Parts: sequence; C-alpha cells; structure tokens
Amino acid sequence: MKIWCQSCSAIGKEDDLWGNYHHALRSHAKKVCRADTVCEFHGMEKTIPGVDRFKSSWHLCLHGSIKNAIRSEKEGFDAFLMISTPDVGFREIRELVDIPVIFITQATLQFCSLLAPNFAIIAHNRGMLHMLYDVAERYGLKERMVLGGNLDITYLDFEMAYNNPKPTLEAFTKVAKEVVSRGATLLFPTALPLSQWLIEQNVREVDGATIIDPLGIALKISEIMVDLESLGIKRSKIGAYASPAKEVLQALHKEFEV
Repeated sequence: MKIWCQSCSAIGKEDDLWGNYHHALRSHAKKVCRADTVCEFHGMEKTIPGVDRFKSSWHLCLHGSIKNAIRSEKEGFDAFLMISTPDVGFREIRELVDIPVIFITQATLQFCSLLAPNFAIIAHNRGMLHMLYDVAERYGLKERMVLGGNLDITYLDFEMAYNNPKPTLEAFTKVAKEVVSRGATLLFPTALPLSQWLIEQNVREVDGATIIDPLGIALKISEIMVDLESLGIKRSKIGAYASPAKEVLQALHKEFEV
C-alpha cells in the first residue's frame, strides 16, 4: 500500500525550517503504519508567507495540492492524505481523483467522538485556532468543542523548539491546563508541527486529558479506507463528492498540467 501525504509546508525543500519536522513525520509513519505500507511526504516548493495563520495563504496551497493529488493517482498511489490541518481542497480534490482521499482534521475530529465526550483545540497561534473552529463547524462538530487556546508562536519557532524544548513545553502545559480546567477531556494540538513535536517529547496527556495523535489517526484511517475500497465500500459519487463527467474531468486534469 502506498500513501501520498501532502503538506502545505516546504518539507523536503527548506530543511533549515522544516528538517526536524520532516524527519519526525517519516519516523512516526514507520512506527504507526503496517510493515508493507509506504508513506511519501510531499510539500510546497517554498514556504508561503503567513501559511500558519491566514486563509489567503492557504488558498495559494490549493493549486499545488490538487496538482499533487492528481499526480498521486496517476503514479499508482492507493490513497491521498492531506496532512495540513485546515484540510485544503476538502471538496476540490475529491472531485478530481478516484482513490481514497483523507483529510487529517476531518479524520481526527470524527474519531475523537470514539475516545471522549468532548474535545478542545490548542493551536500554535490565534489565526490557526480560528481557522480550525471554522473547519470543525464545517464538519458539524463545533458543538462538541470546549473553548481552546493558543501558544502565540509561528512556524518559525518550531525548529528552535526541537533544539530547546523547555520554553515551548512550559507554554503548552500552561495553556493545556487552562483548557482542561474548562472541562475538556481530549486535546487536539494543531497545526501538525505542534502535535508531532509533542509526540517527539513524549507528551501524551495533561491532567488526565488525552492528547490526540492526528497523524497516527489519519494514517490508520487511510489504510482502512484502502481496505474498505477493496470490499466495494467507496465514497459517494453523488452530492458534494460527485466527480465531473469524464470529458470535463480530463479537461480539468489538463488545466492542472498533470
């Protein structure tokens, strides 16, 4: 099984900013996935300004993500997993490829209900926190949320956190304790560089509240989706996930130059 993991960061391109994160993703995927599952991580050609807090920046990620989703299907991948937490291309990518498509926040939020009665988001900054509130509302899950919090940092701080984890760990713990005191029973740290960094630090709970593993959940659901497709259980071909007619689909693929 081959899973294409798409990021809106510049992993594999700008190692001074994303090197530790990229290594952590690949290492965790090997631990989480089956022995015969191959995960390839792909990103943008460069870091888009404001990509960790502005919707307009995420819009610029959309074209490259769609293009790579089409490419992944043409290259024989079994599933396409979007690992950037605003779930860029949530509807567009499903229109344009036939393989299973998984979005990390949708998968994580929907799985949360199996683990706890409610959840809270702890984002690395306020912009990301509000974007994830919008995402949760889109999936009809906002009513299950407890008021979250943020660390007031940017992506530029994550590589420093690998070299000097104590300040970021103290900031996260402080915010997490405040969120748990408001009644949260499960914590969803985001964006993915934050949650992956916490896994690297072996931080899995605060005051009894479980800290979720979004990448682990999304990868396992990706494997399950491929298994289910082999049984004939596929996503709907009508409604919001409907694909264009064949000739339109081919024309759109050409527009994306794949």
